[in-house]
Amino acid sequence: MDPQLAALAVIFERECHHIVALQALPTKLRFVLQGGYVCELFFRSRTGGYSYVLVKDEQRVMGWDNALHHPHIPTAPHHFHTPDGAIASSPLIGDPTRDIVHVAREINRYLETEAAQGVMELIKEPRALYATAGEGITPADPEEARC
Repeated sequence: MDPQLAALAVIFERECHHIVALQALPTKLRFVLQGGYVCELFFRSRTGGYSYVLVKDEQRVMGWDNALHHPHIPTAPHHFHTPDGAIASSPLIGDPTRDIVHVAREINRYLETEAAQGVMELIKEPRALYATAGEGITPADPEEARC
């Protein structure tokens, strides 16, 4: 795994309030969040390429990346896939330790808005169900890891 991606896991764990589990895959991190959401983080130090995506039911809800496929966006290559499906300018600048804080806060805001609208329920301390292990969150009880 890219060492910078491992460092991003620590920051995301600190900033995102709705994590219930972490899966470390060879090229990305998959955070299982409350409400059946998943946040996938991909970053490659060698190229600076990144993709940070919030997913539910295998559908992208929103995401940020720097693929070169939207050159018309003023912040290109950085762009944001909005919850309504539009492509917009992104405040991300390619500095992963800064950018991941923004991503975590936006995901918090989105999930908390969903909860306030009654779309989902959030528990106050989802991490209380899980044990924190040196480099990530792992389920304390595998049966409780299911969302």
